[in-house]
Amino acid sequence: MREANSGSLYYKGQSMHPTFKVSDILRAAPYNGEKIRRGDVVIFNSPKDRGKVVHRVVFVNADGIRTRGDNSGKADPWILKDADILGRVVSVNRQNGTFKVYGGPIGLLRVNLLKIKSVLKKGAYRVLEPSYRRLSKKGIFNQRLPYGKGVRILIFDRPAGKEMQVLVKDQLVARKNFVNKRGYVKWPFRPLINDIFERNFP
Repeated sequence: MREANSGSLYYKGQSMHPTFKVSDILRAAPYNGEKIRRGDVVIFNSPKDRGKVVHRVVFVNADGIRTRGDNSGKADPWILKDADILGRVVSVNRQNGTFKVYGGPIGLLRVNLLKIKSVLKKGAYRVLEPSYRRLSKKGIFNQRLPYGKGVRILIFDRPAGKEMQVLVKDQLVARKNFVNKRGYVKWPFRPLINDIFERNFP
């Protein structure tokens, strides 16, 4: 996590996926005496290494505050105090606009719905991909896929090695590292992007 400007942070990592994505710009606001609620997305300095962390509050009582990443199945190992909380995330800015970040019960409901949506997408992908690949090999989609005019493939030098990014009509739909093979592909572009990666990754 690093500062973008006053009150804003660049998000990195996977701990808050699918709520936040890499390179999202998070806007934070101080609590100013307001009560910290279960479901709020808060910023604090990690007790482990003092780096800034953005996680969701999952428990608040007299002993302190417990947090957890939306992409994790268990709470963080530490207990925070009110004074440890630097602020709460109130909005996120990404390529397709700026969105409000909800806290409290609404925030918990929304993240659970996002998780359900993510599971359904993965299930649909597993079911549909074999059929897509068979049809793709027959050339059925060749005129419909936005190769050439709509797809751009970019390669960057990163500290962890070369990274490939794929944009479809200026929308980032995939990224992958040549060294550790980590990355992500946005639905419904998985079959198309997998073909590109297979041709470019040894």
